[in-house]
Amino acid sequence: MCCCERKWIGSSSGGNYGGKARLTRLREAGRRRGCKARYRTEQAPAAAGPDSGGEARRRLAMSIREWLYGLLALAATVIGWYYNLQYLQQPDPGWIDWIRQCLVNPATTSALADLSFTYAIVGIWIVAESRRLGMRRAWLFVPVTVFVSLALGLFLVLRERRLRQLPAAAIPG
Repeated sequence: MCCCERKWIGSSSGGNYGGKARLTRLREAGRRRGCKARYRTEQAPAAAGPDSGGEARRRLAMSIREWLYGLLALAATVIGWYYNLQYLQQPDPGWIDWIRQCLVNPATTSALADLSFTYAIVGIWIVAESRRLGMRRAWLFVPVTVFVSLALGLFLVLRERRLRQLPAAAIPG
């Protein structure tokens, strides 16, 4: 609760004095003063009506999306490492041999090129998006993009959590 909402609740008549218009004026004054509180678009507590369930549905949908991103990242990691371990059991495994095997035919060469550009694009996007949303330590995901499905899945989970923390008006466009 910010200082503006405390003034509104502390006003005479049990917080009902001036109603929603007074709360809006106090919040605007707080914004001009640089008040760092989160401003919600919900109605004030005394003027609030029955909850339509919209906010609860929004939170549930975000939670489902986070689970989906996390499960897909986990599945991609398990399946990817299954094949990585099979490759490592071959004689003389290494990065140079792996790249040589990827360049065997046009299909695998295309997959290698696509994956290489995807690494670069995802790394750039993770850094830019984390700066835009004010996420800290997102640079840790850049080295993890070697395992692109894991890094992207985990980043998207943390991004969804950050978006849910930010008030709707504070999300940069």
